[in-house]
Amino acid sequence: MLKTVLVPVDDDPCSEHCVQYAFDLARLLGSQVVILHVATCADGLDRGKTILERLGHGGRFPARMLLIQHPSVPEAVLKVIEKHKADLLLLGRCAGDAFTVREGIREKLLEQSPIPVQVVPIQMKTRPSYLDRFQTGV
Repeated sequence: MLKTVLVPVDDDPCSEHCVQYAFDLARLLGSQVVILHVATCADGLDRGKTILERLGHGGRFPARMLLIQHPSVPEAVLKVIEKHKADLLLLGRCAGDAFTVREGIREKLLEQSPIPVQVVPIQMKTRPSYLDRFQTGV
């Protein structure tokens, strides 16, 4: 059972798409979504608050939002996994996104994560919901 889904975010379209995917998944499974932004310096804290405020709404239940200052993003994410007992780590993927370019963060998390990791591509096709199948003309 996936009780807690962790979504590390940055200021890019991949993060927004990944958070929406996490909300959809949580709605289906009854999971809690934890949205995490790691600021590598004190200057990034204000930007992180703005990102979390923008992305943290849209789920059936409010997401837990965490803002952490840490010099290493992968280390911070791994600590949050342990502290909040996350069951699934969702990472966004799109060409040229900051999360990949900066220090190969995604690759480090894929190698070191103690929990399953799901990579959500931004070009992912959306399928009609199960209930849409019962509408006439579909």
